[in-house]
Amino acid sequence: MGKKDSVESEKSDKSDKSDKSDKKLFFRRLCAYVIDILLVSLVASIIAAPFINSNSLMRVSEALLEVADKYASMAIDNKAYIAEMIPLNFQLARESGIITLASLFISSLYFIVYQFKNDGQTLGKKIMKIKVIATKGRLTMNDMLIRSIIINSILVDMLVFALVIFGNQNIYYYGSIIFEKIQSCVVMISVFMIIFSKNGRGLHDLISHSEVVKVK
Repeated sequence: MGKKDSVESEKSDKSDKSDKSDKKLFFRRLCAYVIDILLVSLVASIIAAPFINSNSLMRVSEALLEVADKYASMAIDNKAYIAEMIPLNFQLARESGIITLASLFISSLYFIVYQFKNDGQTLGKKIMKIKVIATKGRLTMNDMLIRSIIINSILVDMLVFALVIFGNQNIYYYGSIIFEKIQSCVVMISVFMIIFSKNGRGLHDLISHSEVVKVK
């Protein structure tokens, strides 16, 4: 084997190791994200439980399922389906508003304050042995705020909650769809950037001047 072939082989080996490392880091980030979201949802549900009318929530949920079944069986057309879904969705959002409020409060404390105070780690990140660090200087509360607003949908949840309080059922229905689609696009863009970019940083990482690294 010539010197040139040897150099190219070494580069290929390093590239393969880097790709595997990046994939492992992405898997860790994904697992940490799922753990954290489940944890926040659980805590928010426990806090909100005493203030929820479970019977009313059940009735609205059943009504939504009935409308979905009618649409699936073609008993109603798309126009009728939307007309029935709009008030039911709005009612469900109002009935479960306390859960949304609790989730916003817990998410803000957990992803912004707790993660900052805990040196860039949530419980999910600690379990998966990763942490958030600044690309330059030290990580600030503003960095964590920007990250969380983008990737943890705190801003979108606040906007949707505002629509429930201040908007009517039509504004809520179409506004929430738009905001949630924007959030989904942001998350997907970040995922693709983490997987395929050379530095493995998502949109929220770039904007907040941070990155996620493995820890021992």
